[in-house]
Amino acid sequence: MKTKKQRTARSYLTNNLTLKIISLVFAIILWSFVTNTTNPERTKTVIDVPVVVHGLEELEAKGLTLRDDLSKNVPTVKVKVSVKNSDFRLVNKNVIVAAVDVSEITRDGSNTVSIVATFANTVGVSLVSVEPQVLNLTVDKLMTKDVPVSLTTTGVLPEGLVSLAPSFASAFTVSGSSYYVDRIANAVVNVDLATLSDGKLVSSLCTFTDSDGNVIKFNGVPIDVDMDVQTIKSLPVDLTGAVVNSDKVLKGYIYKGITANNVTVCGHVSDLQKISKIAAMPVDLTGKDSSFSSTSLMLDLPQGISVLGEMPKARIDIEAVQTERTEYRSITVTGVPANKTVSVLNGSRWEKFTKDGTSNIRAEIRLTGPETVLNKTISQADIIVQLEVNKKNGTYVLEPRVKLSAALSALGVTGDLVMPAQLEVKIEDR
Repeated sequence: MKTKKQRTARSYLTNNLTLKIISLVFAIILWSFVTNTTNPERTKTVIDVPVVVHGLEELEAKGLTLRDDLSKNVPTVKVKVSVKNSDFRLVNKNVIVAAVDVSEITRDGSNTVSIVATFANTVGVSLVSVEPQVLNLTVDKLMTKDVPVSLTTTGVLPEGLVSLAPSFASAFTVSGSSYYVDRIANAVVNVDLATLSDGKLVSSLCTFTDSDGNVIKFNGVPIDVDMDVQTIKSLPVDLTGAVVNSDKVLKGYIYKGITANNVTVCGHVSDLQKISKIAAMPVDLTGKDSSFSSTSLMLDLPQGISVLGEMPKARIDIEAVQTERTEYRSITVTGVPANKTVSVLNGSRWEKFTKDGTSNIRAEIRLTGPETVLNKTISQADIIVQLEVNKKNGTYVLEPRVKLSAALSALGVTGDLVMPAQLEVKIEDR
């Protein structure tokens, strides 16, 4: 049987918290002392160690290459090492180099190479294992091929810009695995127009396609593209000196003036800032008449500036010289009512008509029109002076009317009756 004194001592040892903490600290100190004194070996596993490839140049010198670019899809391994306790914390992915050497491969197809792990900047480290120990690589013949380049675009150019003549290499040489290169038919470079600005050059990574347009998963190549992006601007046309020999237009015509709308041009901002208008090259008016009413202008364009679209058209105002000419015609009486007698006073006597006919009354007509027309012979049929008498019985004062032929009117000729301005007419039953 335990005595009361024994139970009290045991209770003190097991329930006193302070004593427990002191014991733990003492144990840690003792463990650290032993560890630092003996520096024992420990095992450490480092995962996701990237595998690097050596010997690619030597492999390609043999006309061979890896099918897949391991720099784009890097394989990793798990490395287990034995390391002194003092260096334990120094061992990580940064001091482990896992590598394969492909320089000894001599044939295409499937090849297995060993993965070798080495260590840098550490001491007291030894390799325990590498998982996996080997890497399976597919090796193809190295193939070189000239590939044509085509351009595609997406997006829309910002407002006020235009892309005139994109320039880029029409073809380039691609080298790599025959598995991919042999199927490449085209290199496609795409440019997003929405990202462009005046004068900006772009370098875009191309994609490779086969003869059916299917994309081949082969590393693209950056291709420099100059989309020739310029700024659009509307400028007035300077018409100073835009015509020559305006005094040598066809005889009977006169030059009146020239007008033109603004022209839309494009160029880089630095060039456009230097100009406020575009000068027109002279138009020769020698021998021209009114049919020469418009022409496309040739412009004196500053360097770096071009016309966007068609050249502007100028409106040329050449008019026929106007003159007057006097003609005389006998007045024709028309519209004589049935069973009526129409009497027309001619001076002091009356001329009677029972049907339509030509009177003995002479009318004086003033013709106005182009000199070139009025200087020519005008036929009797081109000018008619009519007196319309289709009225009821009674006495009337009527005005004769001048009628010109359609051909004469079409040439810009007008006719006015000078005299007689009015005629007295009597209409009565026969």
